[in-house]
Amino acid sequence: MYARSWIAALLVASSAIASPHSDAQESAEAADSLSRLDNALLDLKRESNAPEGAASEIAALRSEIADIRRLLDTLQETLDNRLQAITELEDENRRLRHALRVRYGRAEAGLPPVPMPDRDLIEAVLNESIAKPGEPADSPNHPQEEPYTVVSEWGRSPEVVANLSGNVSSLIGMAIAVPEGTSQNDLKDLGRQLRKTYDAYDNINIEVYDDEEAARRYADEGSSTEAHRVLSISKHKHSERDAIIVFPNGMAVEVL
Repeated sequence: MYARSWIAALLVASSAIASPHSDAQESAEAADSLSRLDNALLDLKRESNAPEGAASEIAALRSEIADIRRLLDTLQETLDNRLQAITELEDENRRLRHALRVRYGRAEAGLPPVPMPDRDLIEAVLNESIAKPGEPADSPNHPQEEPYTVVSEWGRSPEVVANLSGNVSSLIGMAIAVPEGTSQNDLKDLGRQLRKTYDAYDNINIEVYDDEEAARRYADEGSSTEAHRVLSISKHKHSERDAIIVFPNGMAVEVL
């Protein structure tokens, strides 16, 4: 019968959506099938001399339409969840690559000459910052250099702490130099970026200066040259301190 031909079409669309290989295109095709089924239902309603049993077929058709709508909603939710997961993975990948470049990328000798896990992978990430001849420095294959220099770094990573006994906390300490005249907005962005990169650490102590000698003096002697101190990122597990502070004109201003 007329309605049964549309029910068959509906079952085909429903089967496509239920398939584990369904994608956005299949969802669109199923939606189109659903629209045509709606039109078929309207046509059946308009028939003045509907054959006996048409009412039950219309009811069945309505039920099938409701089922396919639920399947479409489920498919859309699945696609949204997968896109969100991909976005989160891409963000984590960028943060990990950034952390590797901060840790090893500025060392003159490169990676230490000792066996280490995933050495080939780390070297590949570090080599991404080497431009090919004739390639612009800010091309997709050559990310722009970070606008700061890591003068010194110390601490214990969460991975190291996990293998130690006792009440030991992870720590990242850094002395960083930025170009003189770096804007307040750039300093705030740098503070947020570094805080996010090292979020997994129990304690963070990062001091940033607009003079490399001042940063080196802090790293070597623990002496802070306040005239050149421009940014501080700190997180202390026990005191619960967690702050990003910039120093415009020597005044301490917390970054929200």
